[in-house]
Parts: sequence; C-alpha cells; structure tokens
Amino acid sequence: MDFPKNELKLDLFPKGLHFSISEIVALIGKQDISKASKRVELLRDVAHDQLNVGKYCDVDIKWRRAYYLSSFIQAFCQVCEKHASEVILKVCDEGLLMGAPVSGFSIHDIIGWTRPRYTSSVDKPSINCSIEQTALPVLRNPVQRLSRLPTLEEWINIRQAGKPILIAQGASLMNWPALEKWSFEYLWEKFKGRTVPIEEGAKYTDENWGQRLRKFDDFLDSFNDKNIKSYLAQHPLLEQAPELYDDIDFPDYCFTESSDDPEVNAWIGPAGTVSSLHTDNKFNLFSQILGKKYFIFADQKFSSLIPAVNKVMFNSSKLEVEDQEVWTSSGIIFEDCIVEEGDLLYIPKLYWHYVRSLSPSISLSIWFK
Repeated sequence: MDFPKNELKLDLFPKGLHFSISEIVALIGKQDISKASKRVELLRDVAHDQLNVGKYCDVDIKWRRAYYLSSFIQAFCQVCEKHASEVILKVCDEGLLMGAPVSGFSIHDIIGWTRPRYTSSVDKPSINCSIEQTALPVLRNPVQRLSRLPTLEEWINIRQAGKPILIAQGASLMNWPALEKWSFEYLWEKFKGRTVPIEEGAKYTDENWGQRLRKFDDFLDSFNDKNIKSYLAQHPLLEQAPELYDDIDFPDYCFTESSDDPEVNAWIGPAGTVSSLHTDNKFNLFSQILGKKYFIFADQKFSSLIPAVNKVMFNSSKLEVEDQEVWTSSGIIFEDCIVEEGDLLYIPKLYWHYVRSLSPSISLSIWFK
C-alpha cells in the first residue's frame, strides 16, 4: 500500500501542528515508518485531547481534521508494520467517527485493504425477527395511514398539517435494495471488525444508561445477553460504509423546502429497545428495514403537560406513555402505530414520539429540513 502523493494543505490544520505534520510526512517519504509511527501517535493524542475540551459541537474543525489525518497516518504505519487488522480497523473507525475528512487521504482506502484480512472471533449471527401476533400492542388511536406514495402536492399538504403519517410499504414502493439485501448476517459481513458506539441500558433517560465503543460483530453477538440491553442508536453507520447509500433512495419529499443533503442515522438492536418520549429538531422519514417497532406520538402543543428530564435534556421525558392511565388522565391526546418492514413513517419536527422495538430490528432515520 502506497502513501498518497497528494499535496497536503497545512492551513487546513491548527498552525501549531504544521511542523509536526510536515516532519511526519517527510519521515514516511524516507521510509522511516517506525519513527513516523511514534511521532504520529503523539500528534493523534494531542488532537484527541482537543476534541474533548468543552462541547464537541464547538470543537474547531481544524482539530477534527488533525485527528482524521493522524488516524490515517497511524493506520498506514500500522499496515506497513503488519499490525493486527483489528487494531488497524479500530484506528480507522475512530478517525471516521471523531474526525473530519481531509481530501486525498481516504481512511476508507485503508479499511478496504484491511477488512479482507480480518477474522472475527465470533460466529456469524442467526437472529430471528419473527414475532407472535399476540405480542403486538393493540393500537389505541392509530395515526393516519396511506397505502400509496403521496404526490408532491399531497406531501406539501402533509407538511403543512404537521401530523405524523404512516406510508405503508413506502420504502418498498420506492424499490429500496436494502429491503432485499439487509439482514443481520449481511451487515455482519459488511461491518465485522468495525468499531461502533453502542448504548447500554434499558433507555437513555435512565441513570444507569451508558455508551461505549464496541466491535460490530461483538455487538450482534450480545443480542442473547439477557443481563443488559445493547443498542446501536442514532448512528451515521452509512458514513462508515458509503457503498450502502446505494441501497436506499432519498425521496423527493426531503427536498421540497431545502436542497441540503439529508442526514441518515441507523438504529439496530434486539427486541425491547426503547427510546423514551422525545422530540427531534429536524423532520424525519423513518424507514423500517427489518423487524417491527411500536410508536406513540404527542403533538408539541401538549409540551406543557410533558415533564422534561431536566434543563439539559429538555427535549426528553420519562413519562411512561405505554401506561393506559397516562393515556386517560394526563390530558394529552396520544396517537400510535406499528411500523413494519418496508414502511415509511413521517415524523414532523419537534413532534413528541416514543419508540419500542417489538423484534430484533434494523431501521433508518432520514432527517431533513
């Protein structure tokens, strides 16, 4: 594997790092991989420290580029030094997850070279997504349901109405390849050895909830662990394997009021994962790829009746919305639905919603403005 010969524009990075970056690139040019590897490890540690100062959203993008580039160079050096593929993939994924891309230095190139050499320590999963009909919740106030794709004119009216709507088999009607291709076994093949952030705990509003980085294949292997609930939630998984974008199609509905690219997040987990009642600050076309999920909704006009977790988590609530007493005595008008494979669910911006998986599940959120 050859190091890129592209010109590196140093002004993309913090000024204090310019000399170190130039020195490391020069060492690689001289084939002094051992010394370059030691220097770039220090540089990566410095960049990582800066990513953890204050709020992540406020981090200067130059530091994120520095972390990405140093991850690329460290992984390149590890390839040259014949490190274990598991170690190389972890460095690559950390660069993708926390860094910002640098033109001409693609971490995906290193991943493409390394993945065929990775051997998983766990077996390919066999996960059953079937569910007994008796386990399905009885709908108490179903949301509006369409059995066809709306026209653009109808869609504009749906946006203006500001209510959730279930488009039955919407993704199927758009012929998404993901519905035919994606299974837990397929994603295991695509992501084995890859590092992903995993939530652990019953739901994110609980005090004992936490997150940690895990290998994707180990995560799928944990589905049978009854002691803890693991969930890959709200994660831009397709950014880690961009070829998967070919398996979905952004509907024109996402572009009626903005030309910005939608944001795609994946939700993968066993039966029983829960997202507490919350709101999002973007419009959402939720697509169910595998399995089933149960949703409960409340209009934002009822926000004064919905207690927030705290001032920081002002958009989330611990309200037990599956409790029938809450439905009858809270003064809130709830709606609900079950989302099945191939369905699209439109969720308006700032609309309260609660989600529980009824089976092992693979879902995507397409957030747009």
